[in-house]
Parts: sequence; C-alpha cells; structure tokens
Amino acid sequence: MGKALWDRKVEGKIATIDPLPHNVKLYWNCIDDLEGEKTRAQLLSNYSDLINRYIWLIEGKSKEVLSKLELSRIHFAFLDGAHDYEDVKFEISYVLPRQKKGDVIFFDDYQESYYPGIVKAVRELGSNGNYQIETLSANEQRGYAIAEKIG
Repeated sequence: MGKALWDRKVEGKIATIDPLPHNVKLYWNCIDDLEGEKTRAQLLSNYSDLINRYIWLIEGKSKEVLSKLELSRIHFAFLDGAHDYEDVKFEISYVLPRQKKGDVIFFDDYQESYYPGIVKAVRELGSNGNYQIETLSANEQRGYAIAEKIG
C-alpha cells in the first residue's frame, strides 16, 4: 500500500495494527520463510524508505489500540486481524464514522465455513443501506469482501 501511494505521488499514512511482536523472529507465511524465521523488521528491510514515509507499525490488539488512535478519516480499511463476530463488529464500528462516500473496507478471510463471524458482520454491514458489498472467492478456503460506502 505504501508503494501505491509512492507510485501515485500521494501523501498519506497507513496505520497497521498487529498483535504479533515487531522484533521477535517468526515464520510469516510468506516466501521469505524459506530462509528461516525473521523479525518483522528483517522481513521488511528492503522497504524501509516506504515504511518510514508511509507506514505506522502499531503492536497490539485492535480493541486495545483503536480507542487510543485519533484518526479522523479512514479512506481504506483492510480488516484481517480478528476472526470472530464481536471483534469484527468492533473494528467496523470504529471505521464507519470515519468514512465518507466512496471509501472502502476490505475484509480478508470472508469464508463462511471457516469464519462465520466475519461473514455475519459483513452481511449486517451490507444490510444497513450505507455500504455496497462485493464478494470474491479465490477458492473454497479463501474469500474476500469489499464494502464501499454509498450513503
């Protein structure tokens, strides 16, 4: 996302919230795992210029962190943290008042048999009349939902 801002010559900030620690070596479910465990800093070292300019890495859980953030506007939210209904509803409730017409919420793991809480929360969002929902299915285990604010 930082590269997209750079390419389009757009200023902005991307706040990322992740409970996984920044400086602990882990496997990250990516191609770099072939080289062994890495810290997030090591994993992202090739992108340090973009990160320093655009990315705000926040360690913690969204329920603990969001209430402390003073974000007035969220043009694009990528929700991929919590996978249960209550946490997803909490994240949605934080994002909704900070969006305007045309803004987007992207939901990862939109797959009813694996994550019914995500699907339920997205369906409720679509039923309120303020968001248009489009779903995408990569395969039977991987799906996404895109919610665009229309009202």
